[in-house]
Amino acid sequence: MIFSAVLQSVSAFESTLPTAPAHDTTLIASAQGRGTLRIINGTGQDAAVKLVDSRTGETRHFVRIGSGDEITIRGISPCSCILKATTGTNWDQRAGRFLQSRAFFQFNDRLEFRETRTHNGVEWSNYTATLHPVADGRALTTPISESNF
Repeated sequence: MIFSAVLQSVSAFESTLPTAPAHDTTLIASAQGRGTLRIINGTGQDAAVKLVDSRTGETRHFVRIGSGDEITIRGISPCSCILKATTGTNWDQRAGRFLQSRAFFQFNDRLEFRETRTHNGVEWSNYTATLHPVADGRALTTPISESNF
C-alpha cells in the first residue's frame, strides 16, 4: 500500500533540544552529529523504525515506537539515509521483530542530513516523519519485504 505522509526538513541553529520521551526504545544508535528526526506513530500498532545509510547500508539508528507515541532521534551525523519501518504486534526482543500482524515499508525520498558551517555558526537538518497517512502529506512510501527491512 502506498500512502502519503508528512516528511519535512528544517534548518536549525539552536543547540539545546528537549529530551526524548521515556516510552521510546533505542535499539541501535551510532554517530554523533547535530541532526534530528522526529517520528510520529499515529498508526494503530507499535512500530520499529530504522534509519539506514543509503551509501553503506549501515543501520545508523533503530528505535521502537508505541502506537500513538512519538520520539525524536538526536545526534544524527551527516548522511544520506533511507527511513524504513515495520508495524505489528507481539515484539520479540531477542529476534528484534514483531511476531504478528506485520507490515514493512520505506519512505521513497532519502533524508539528507547535512551540517553546514556558516558565518553565523553551524546549520543542520531536522526532519519530521509520520508513519500514518495525513492530509496533504507529501512523502510516499513503498511496501518492502522483511528481508529488505
